[in-house]
Amino acid sequence: MPQMSPLPWMLILLITLMCFYLILMNIYFYFPMKNMNLMKKKYFNFKIKW
Repeated sequence: MPQMSPLPWMLILLITLMCFYLILMNIYFYFPMKNMNLMKKKYFNFKIKW
């Protein structure tokens, strides 16, 4: 079995880490944005009632 060079493994690791990072960023940014929109809607409804 030939010895694998470390470069492809590093590349694969880097790509997987980047994908993981992007998914985490999506989760962290998407949910607060949704919560902010909900809060804004509630706040505006509250203001309109008063």
